[in-house]
Amino acid sequence: MTDYLVPGVMRSITGQLGRVAQVRDAAPIVDPTWYGAVVDTDCTAAFQAAIDHVASTSMSGAVLIPDSTSGDWWISQLTLRQGVTLRSQTPALHDSEGTARQHGRLVHVPDSPRQHMIVLETPELDYVWAAGVSGAVFVGATDSGDAIHFDLPGRVIISDCAFSGFDRAIQLDGAIDCDVVRPIINYCRESALVIASVAAPSTTVVVDRGYVRSSPRLATIAGIGVTFRGTTFESNTGTDSAALITGASQVAFDHCYSENVLGGFIESPAAESIVVTGGKYGGPNAGVTAGDAFADVGDVNSLVITGATIARFDKFVKTTVDTDSVVWQSNHVAQHGTTPWSALNRPSHVRGDWRYETSPGLSGASVASQFDLVDDYGTKIRLVNGYSQGAAEFTVHAINTATNETTVALVVDPYGNVLPAGFTAPTTAMADGFVMVPAAAGPPTGAPRARGGKVPIYVDTANGRIYTYYGGAWHYLSLT
Repeated sequence: MTDYLVPGVMRSITGQLGRVAQVRDAAPIVDPTWYGAVVDTDCTAAFQAAIDHVASTSMSGAVLIPDSTSGDWWISQLTLRQGVTLRSQTPALHDSEGTARQHGRLVHVPDSPRQHMIVLETPELDYVWAAGVSGAVFVGATDSGDAIHFDLPGRVIISDCAFSGFDRAIQLDGAIDCDVVRPIINYCRESALVIASVAAPSTTVVVDRGYVRSSPRLATIAGIGVTFRGTTFESNTGTDSAALITGASQVAFDHCYSENVLGGFIESPAAESIVVTGGKYGGPNAGVTAGDAFADVGDVNSLVITGATIARFDKFVKTTVDTDSVVWQSNHVAQHGTTPWSALNRPSHVRGDWRYETSPGLSGASVASQFDLVDDYGTKIRLVNGYSQGAAEFTVHAINTATNETTVALVVDPYGNVLPAGFTAPTTAMADGFVMVPAAAGPPTGAPRARGGKVPIYVDTANGRIYTYYGGAWHYLSLT
């Protein structure tokens, strides 16, 4: 035990004036084998005694997960206390698949179905502060609940841990100022990582350089100021999206990565803001799945996607209810569906800033980006911005909302020509496809707004005249 500070020991030290003072070791490090922990047996009581001793004798300290190559430490449920960090004696090592090698593993032996492995003590005030878990390897059972389930954690750090075989690896409810650093999460039965709002909103939570894979959903978020930084999301196992964002959430994905993601990457029926900055995001490795969207959002105040590389999603962005503002800028896209913008519904859902820049790297000689918009009166139009070998045109389609059939209403070709009814050949019996100009009973009296190189046209239906305005005055031709 000479390698550790002995918990609670009072020492006599001599100060500069020769006076003797009694001090207690601050930050003790406790080995649960001192309390009888033996590998491959139930060590819950020994680990809990070590945690309780640290909490009762010091403002902060650590309980070791001792190295072991001969067996595992069996745990049912531990209650972590304020100021105590549960940490591995030697940080966990992982292979390329994220599976931790045996360095003092914690194996869950739940006393009851869905029991969580590590929980926090009930806070005396608002939060439990400065607890932590570091370098641990968690192995779940078929009836395990969560590996780490913390209610009201404050300034908690979970670092360099590996998880497999739980309902959820980490659930933080009502967290504030918490970091989850370099987690490796495999094979959870539900959502691998949950940052939730129960008693209070989760705020300022950062998931840094994580690796999350092989779970039905990879992350569920309901929090303010939640950031995923450099985190990899890979191979969710169901049809749910990789990340579900709910409530009054403010969530950012900063230079993250996804691979073989099924069901879309972001799903959010309601949130305040979602920001994706940089990173590379891929859908199913087998190819595009019809209907999957990189971002499928509803009542979201602001969705910003910028500087990202996105591939193998049928849609880029899908809006379903009342999205206020969508910004899409400087993204690189490839291998999408034939109509990647066709799920944008209602102009009122994308009011505010909407910026779309043609993204490089699209395969094929001809590409069309399509927007379907429906206003509050049920009028539906389709806007198509297409280009082929450098020539671009903009097309407006009229859509029959009953049959969903489309007809070309207007085309602006690459040379600036405006073509009503598109390229449809006119006939003497045509009833649609006309250029409509303003008309009223009487001569015009206003001064039109000046447009360089262009003049307005007006029809006086009372006197049978066609007017045009130039040189500061109206001029007319009489009609027969």
